[in-house]
Amino acid sequence: MKFVAYVVKGLEDFAIQEVKETLKDVEIQSLWDKYILFESTSSFRDISNLRLIDDVGLLSDIPELDNAKNLLAKFRKLDDSFSITLSIIKTDFDKDLFLSNLVNEIEGKYKWTYTPKSHENFDIRIFINQDIGHVSVRLFKESLMHRSYKKVSNYGIDFNK
Repeated sequence: MKFVAYVVKGLEDFAIQEVKETLKDVEIQSLWDKYILFESTSSFRDISNLRLIDDVGLLSDIPELDNAKNLLAKFRKLDDSFSITLSIIKTDFDKDLFLSNLVNEIEGKYKWTYTPKSHENFDIRIFINQDIGHVSVRLFKESLMHRSYKKVSNYGIDFNK
């Protein structure tokens, strides 16, 4: 399967090394500032263990979103809602019009409900940078930057005790 990994700018080379060392049958396909396109046969569970990656998406196309959703539904519970995370860099077209047309197309084709403020269910991520772009769907309910191993530390000492 093909994936896009979102990374903090400047950590891409370290993230590539981690992906190659952690995942099975990895082929790095592209590298740009803040993201890596790669192919791997690893499980979603293995991908969730990456530490330098902020988020991971399964690469897809708008006409094949139902296939991506069916694949993710085997891994986590999904309903018939969707959201869109849109990143457009260095282009001059109307982002609001693009988003509106895209929402109408997806709602019409798949009969899913658009939830603009809720990205936990089925989040479609669209990245466009001039002539480069890709569509992916978030693998996990939350970004990987929200790690389950992170613990809240004590915020200070209560001197009133």
